Amino acid sequence: MSIIAVEKKNNKITFIADTQMTYCDEPMRSEKIFETSNFVFGLATNNKPDLVFKNFLEMSKDLKLNSVTDVYNLIIAFNDYKLNDMHENPESLKFGSDDQLLIADKNTHKVFYINPQSMTCYEIDTFGAIGSGANYTIGAYDAGASLEDSVKIACKRNIYCSEPLSTIKIS
Repeated sequence: MSIIAVEKKNNKITFIADTQMTYCDEPMRSEKIFETSNFVFGLATNNKPDLVFKNFLEMSKDLKLNSVTDVYNLIIAFNDYKLNDMHENPESLKFGSDDQLLIADKNTHKVFYINPQSMTCYEIDTFGAIGSGANYTIGAYDAGASLEDSVKIACKRNIYCSEPLSTIKIS
């Protein structure tokens, strides 16, 4: 699946992700973190609604994420966008039960974890990780590894993650 990690430190937000995608047991390269004018997000998914979600965020320039309620409203608006603007069945680009999302608002400097299927959501104060390599990353980070080193450790331990890494920083 993936490893996507985020760190809030010294008024900066850093996203780091591996770039391996596995399709039919074949590893390939794929970006997992994306930047729009107002947001940075990382999506650990098997369904790949990521580019549609990125397009939706680009068109949602007035959107601000200040609270968990704002994030819930974002997911609801995305489902409405798929149905009304794209004329797609929301099920065709549906987030799966294992899908997880980290999203940062560049204006509010808030970062949220979301499981869009179960609508589990919470704000991340300092550090978070998602994907199949998350537990390795969390363990390494908690043991004192830097954000980048903790993701590299996860890549060594999880067959569904690998380098090179991609990074996006928000000041």
